[in-house]
Amino acid sequence: MGLFKWIVELFAGAKTTRIKVRINLAKEGSCWNYDLEADDQPSYPFVLAGNKINFPDGQPTSNIEFRLQGKAGQVLNFDLDTTAPVKEPIWVESGQCPTQCNPFPSDFRIVSRAANKLEIENRNLNVGDFYYRLNFVDNAGNKVHWDPIIRNGGGGGP
Repeated sequence: MGLFKWIVELFAGAKTTRIKVRINLAKEGSCWNYDLEADDQPSYPFVLAGNKINFPDGQPTSNIEFRLQGKAGQVLNFDLDTTAPVKEPIWVESGQCPTQCNPFPSDFRIVSRAANKLEIENRNLNVGDFYYRLNFVDNAGNKVHWDPIIRNGGGGGP
């Protein structure tokens, strides 16, 4: 059933849901603080309190665009270093917070990456919580990370 739905979306021109998320960040002393908020009206139903992104049952494939927004003079960019130990600006793992860069679950892939914007595709194939870690680097070259949650309802994509 999932494959059929994906084929219909692909060939019948059904829209992929596009979710724009703003990551608000601020450095207070030696600690960075983060939170997520929807960046436009269509994104509001999916971005929940507690920095969770929620995809209900049957929600189709979605592209999630993370855009960084910080206080003036505070620089924090996605870590685009492709060497160990980072390798990717985002790590995703089912059921627990990722502690290392592993292959992405079949639900996810990186669409594009830039210093202040990251876009991933979530095909919402499997029900359950996916924990992700966003990797950053500040203007002094320090590497920092943050790990919110994506809740898949299942039933989207192939």
